[in-house]
Amino acid sequence: MAMSRFFLVIFLYPLLTTAHEFPVVENGIINLSHHELDNDFLDLVGNWKFYSNEFIDPSEIKQDLSEWIEVTSPDVWKGYTWKDKPLSGIGFGTYYLRIELPEDAKELGLKIPTIGTAGRVFVNGKEVAHIGKVGKSKEGSVPRFERPLVYLKAPFDQNILEIIVHVSNFDYRKGGLWNAFTLGEWDLMLEKNRRDLLLESFLMGAIVIMGLYHLMLFILGRKGRYNLFFALICLLSLTRSLVTGEVYIVNLFPGIPWSLHLKLELITLFLVGPLNIIFVQALYPRQVSDFFVKLVSGIGLVATLIVIFVSVKTASYFVIPFQFIILLQALYFIYVIIRAVKQKLGGARVLLFSLIVVLLAFINDIMMVNYVYHTFAMVQIAVFIYIFSLSYIGARRFNLALNSVEQLSSQLGSVNKSLEEKVNKRTLKLKESNDLINEQNKQISEQNSELKRLNAEQGNLMAVVAHDLKSPLNRILGLLEILKLEGKLKKEQENITNQIENIANSGKKLISDLTSLQSFELKDDEVVFEEVDLIKYMSDLSSEYKAQANLKGIELGLEIPDTPIEIYTVPDLLRRITDNLVSNALKFSKPNTKVQISIFINDPGYWVLSVKDQGPGFTEEDQRKLFRKFQKLSAQPTSGESSTGLGLAIVKSLTEKLKGDIFLESISGVGSEFKLKFPQNPSDMVSLPHDDGV
Repeated sequence: MAMSRFFLVIFLYPLLTTAHEFPVVENGIINLSHHELDNDFLDLVGNWKFYSNEFIDPSEIKQDLSEWIEVTSPDVWKGYTWKDKPLSGIGFGTYYLRIELPEDAKELGLKIPTIGTAGRVFVNGKEVAHIGKVGKSKEGSVPRFERPLVYLKAPFDQNILEIIVHVSNFDYRKGGLWNAFTLGEWDLMLEKNRRDLLLESFLMGAIVIMGLYHLMLFILGRKGRYNLFFALICLLSLTRSLVTGEVYIVNLFPGIPWSLHLKLELITLFLVGPLNIIFVQALYPRQVSDFFVKLVSGIGLVATLIVIFVSVKTASYFVIPFQFIILLQALYFIYVIIRAVKQKLGGARVLLFSLIVVLLAFINDIMMVNYVYHTFAMVQIAVFIYIFSLSYIGARRFNLALNSVEQLSSQLGSVNKSLEEKVNKRTLKLKESNDLINEQNKQISEQNSELKRLNAEQGNLMAVVAHDLKSPLNRILGLLEILKLEGKLKKEQENITNQIENIANSGKKLISDLTSLQSFELKDDEVVFEEVDLIKYMSDLSSEYKAQANLKGIELGLEIPDTPIEIYTVPDLLRRITDNLVSNALKFSKPNTKVQISIFINDPGYWVLSVKDQGPGFTEEDQRKLFRKFQKLSAQPTSGESSTGLGLAIVKSLTEKLKGDIFLESISGVGSEFKLKFPQNPSDMVSLPHDDGV
């Protein structure tokens, strides 16, 4: 708060130091014969003489000014009565002032104020300045803003100064002497100009530096919104400083059009609210209403567009109502910051103080511009205090963030050190575990090699056993054929012969299934897929199965799509799968039931083979051991057919070879449905995940 008191003293000091009584103009005359100008400046305020609708030449000025009316300066002539008619803000006329100087008056300086909107100044009959070009019509008048300092050489004839000002206005809503003429000793006036220039340069330079700094922070990506809007506020403040006050923009750009000059002044006025409310929202997002931000931004944008696209004269009518809008915005700002202060948010007190200073300065300037009373413009100093406060808040936040980062860095260093120790311990444990795993992998590899050797031996043994078993079975079948050829057998002998033949054939089938399954399990070579017309393929197989179905009185159905389906598969393996599923369905189904074979597309890129029967189904116990080898299930063939217990194991092994999967849906006593899902082009796909098939 010490900083707040410091800036408050700086802000109030000009008001305290200007609270002196000075002579004022009365009836067009100001008496300074007893006033010392050596150490002071004097604003020539009061009742000047004014003659409307004429440019009175200095040589034509008479001592009798009874036809002239009195008008206040600084002020506008609008509202005064001239020849029983009220004056409008548009027109032209002549101002007159007589100054009675002290006898020892030295060289003087006369500061020409902002004139609305063109002026020509004469002192003791000589033209000393012209601002723009005065004229009696819009076409003959050229508006301009400029505030020259005029040198008045002593001695002065009869210690009298007669100031005559020709003024014309056809481009703004009100014409007249908008600010007061200032008179003072020449050296002091020069010194005042230098001080004002130095102060303005310092303020603008500081604002430029702060704005550029925050703009760079925004470009570098640090807290974008806050820094961006702070930089825009600095740009807005800089622009307004150039186009108001001493209008330095005229010195920087002498050829700048008056309309552009005034439009810049109005735009900076209309945008001050939106930019600041958006900035405050970026600073305290929870305290500022989104609706209010949108409302203020919309009003400011509309007003700015009006200024851009309409004439200056039309746009000038928005100034006074918009000043009250800005006042309401400032009150809302203060309300928001008061809430932030109550919630003890960082920088809220400093920002509240700076907003109050800006609000007081803004009220002062509104009163001054509208001629309620006469002081001097204070907004520029207040805005600098405001921007400096924002910079202070930003620096404070940055310092807090830096301290936080340092603390976090310190904590992170401690955590990293602790983690490093833990990582070292874990690494040691992992190394020990890795060594153990490597040893176990070595043992597993050796065991795997041994298992492969044993599997190979088992395969060789299986081949030898199969060969040795097939020979006696073939001889038995051969002897049975010889017995049948020898002559007619008795009924009992024929039954025994048929039983022996069935037993021998079952043994051969068991040996064939065992060797096939062994071959499928041991052979790791990739299968070669070829293109197959699935509809034709399944139609041909169905015809072959119908004879077997008819022998048992079972209806065999085939459901296939109407459109062709091209797949890639291994026809021999697919046939073995289908043979096992269909033969099992026929084997375990009773006469007068139905076995249904279906082909359909399930998911895109996949096809499904379904074999559904109305047999005994599978119990839960059956389903758990369904695809294991040599498993005898509860269901039995309906016509005494043999079953090796290897058929479904072969089906599952071959299905996985074809990169498919098998599923069972079964209800005990109702029937079963096997569904096999295959990719249409297995070469382009990863094998499906396999489960137990149920």
